[in-house]
Amino acid sequence: RPVFSRERADGLYRTPTYLAYNLIQEFGFAIVGALAFVSIVFWSIGFSDRGNFGVFLLIYYLSFIMSISAAYLAAAAMPALELANALVPLYMAFNLFFAGFLLPLPQIPQGWYWYTFINPLRFAFTSWLVEQYEGTDFVVIDGQTVLEYYGVEGETLALLMVYLALFTVVFVCLALAALTFIRHGSR
Repeated sequence: RPVFSRERADGLYRTPTYLAYNLIQEFGFAIVGALAFVSIVFWSIGFSDRGNFGVFLLIYYLSFIMSISAAYLAAAAMPALELANALVPLYMAFNLFFAGFLLPLPQIPQGWYWYTFINPLRFAFTSWLVEQYEGTDFVVIDGQTVLEYYGVEGETLALLMVYLALFTVVFVCLALAALTFIRHGSR
């Protein structure tokens, strides 16, 4: 951050250029990481029986870059990297409670249900469920299919993936705003 602040103040580059360069670099590395991870997981746990490798990879990649964007937002907004490193895992762990995985969507208390609509992990998890179990009659509990049990029957995979991508865009825009308008320290 000190190098960025000094070079921006000297007029060497603008904030959007800096952020775009870093995100392009991160998103490029994310492709390699996503491909390696999905190549192992997809076949080893039997998703190849029902799912599509390309769609599964795309969902994982979108989740990956959304997480990277959230980390960039935290790093840009917080005065110290240590604080950002502490807050991002807390934010993601909190999201896990309302993503539909630990507690299926129908079982989330009414007062907290609104949070599922602003939770990026919910859209990632639901995308994977729909990709794997749409059109199957795999019964989980009490005669319910997987999608019925988790409360996501009728969800559209393409729309879920668009929402996941929108979270990335929102986090990147907020990170840009934070880098542009929040000053931590002086030159």
